[in-house]
Amino acid sequence: MIEITVRETANEYCIELSGHANYSRGADIVCAGVSAIVYAYIGYIRNSKIAVNELQISSGKVVCKVNKDGAREAFEMAAIGLMQIEKQYPKNIRIEKSF
Repeated sequence: MIEITVRETANEYCIELSGHANYSRGADIVCAGVSAIVYAYIGYIRNSKIAVNELQISSGKVVCKVNKDGAREAFEMAAIGLMQIEKQYPKNIRIEKSF
């Protein structure tokens, strides 16, 4: 199960994820989809020179906290993309939203 927290605070946007989709039907595509969205988001942040407050990337875990200036559209796109995957594969992914 991939567990994701998507959160907006007064000063930053935060996407945190941990886990893998396990070995059930659709697991590979779920992991690939989540990875594509999250890495595209991180790439956008880096290329846009948006201030990164925290970035941790390791196997099965990502924490990305960025300053809100200039990041809204990218954050919303990533959050909506992840929620669409959750809608299609609810046994493989769970998202806690706070925004």
